[in-house]
Amino acid sequence: MLTTHESPDTEGTEAIEKLAGRLTENHDNRYPENIEISESAESYLGQLAEDLVLGRCDLHQLSPALSQFYTFAWQAGRDSLTATITRLRGDCDRYYSLAFNPPPKIAPNAKSYAQLERIRGNHDNADRIEAELTARFEVVL
Repeated sequence: MLTTHESPDTEGTEAIEKLAGRLTENHDNRYPENIEISESAESYLGQLAEDLVLGRCDLHQLSPALSQFYTFAWQAGRDSLTATITRLRGDCDRYYSLAFNPPPKIAPNAKSYAQLERIRGNHDNADRIEAELTARFEVVL
């Protein structure tokens, strides 16, 4: 029960901080630098990992702890490669586009926009376009 000077937010925050403190205390330096297991356990886990990858064993056949360990390792591997995979997919799309969608080639007898405007009868617009292009790209020596 809350008193008049306590708020529910404060009480919940304090409980979370206490729990986080206990978890941190319990897990700091809990494991050695290199965790070692017996040679037979090492061999068994290595064979089990190989069988999982090759499809000789399924994830549902593992104990909950081994299943969780395998899932966490798989997620960590996937997350570490997400940026690389995204970049490579973009490269793949770009190379596919370059290979199978070549840029259109300009016909050797193609007419300029100003020439097309003259053909259409818009001589004033053609003069304006030619003047603008000349002003933009004229080489002054």
